[in-house]
Amino acid sequence: MICDGFTGNVLLKLVESISDLIGGSLYLEMLRHWSTRAGYLLMKPAFSKLWKVLDSAEYGGAPLLGLRGASIIAHGSSNAKAIRNSVRAAADFQRSGVNDRIREKLAEKPTA
Repeated sequence: MICDGFTGNVLLKLVESISDLIGGSLYLEMLRHWSTRAGYLLMKPAFSKLWKVLDSAEYGGAPLLGLRGASIIAHGSSNAKAIRNSVRAAADFQRSGVNDRIREKLAEKPTA
């Protein structure tokens, strides 16, 4: 998604809050009864994979476009894992050449 920084931040916070709310509520519900606890134990590997996909620390942050270099915007509350992944994301983004391709496209003359 491409949007301004304020809107992007609001959307990011909303998605993270919803995922935390659903995940926490589901976890509490599964601990209420012995049968749901047994189900949780059977589903634990699948839940672990899902939480890894939803964990913002896995991504580190989002790229800020329009600069000559790579810039990754991370949360102020980022933990060490998130910072490490932000640095990796910045390196990957720089190697991808996205900024160069944007600059080239903007430099092309319009065909209309």
